[in-house]
Amino acid sequence: MHIARFDKPREKELQTVSSGGYSLYSAVMRQLMSKSYERNNMKTNILLGGALLTAFSLPALGQKEISYKNDIYPIFKDYCLSCHVPGGKGYNKSGFDLRTYQSLMKGTKFGPVIQPDSSLTSTLNVLVSGHASPAISMPYGIKGGLPKGKSTLMNKWVDQGAKNN
Repeated sequence: MHIARFDKPREKELQTVSSGGYSLYSAVMRQLMSKSYERNNMKTNILLGGALLTAFSLPALGQKEISYKNDIYPIFKDYCLSCHVPGGKGYNKSGFDLRTYQSLMKGTKFGPVIQPDSSLTSTLNVLVSGHASPAISMPYGIKGGLPKGKSTLMNKWVDQGAKNN
């Protein structure tokens, strides 16, 4: 902890002024040390915040780009296409067709389900990650949504812009 220091003549002057057993000197010193502690604590918090930001940003810089064709479409093929094609139960209820990137991005008869750059606000990501009501959670019949690795991959793809790559 940093302690503020006075020059000797000023320190002596402050020590001579006292009232009720507490000297003005000790009151000023307590106040200065308190302010010094707050400043140092703030500096520490800023430095720690910057270090955390850097630590979490660096992996994102080297993050592998997720491919719709190689990473995402195979998930749809394995878990979703039995229902979400014309004539399928999911398609008949929602109008959601997952055969192509264009139909995925079009969404359902109720509107888009992908919000590029935001997996947190993309309806599809909420449904397949197990964060929706069990009555509407997807894939149908799988409690808790997609396996964690697959829903994480979809989140990353959406957060990277949901590109047709």
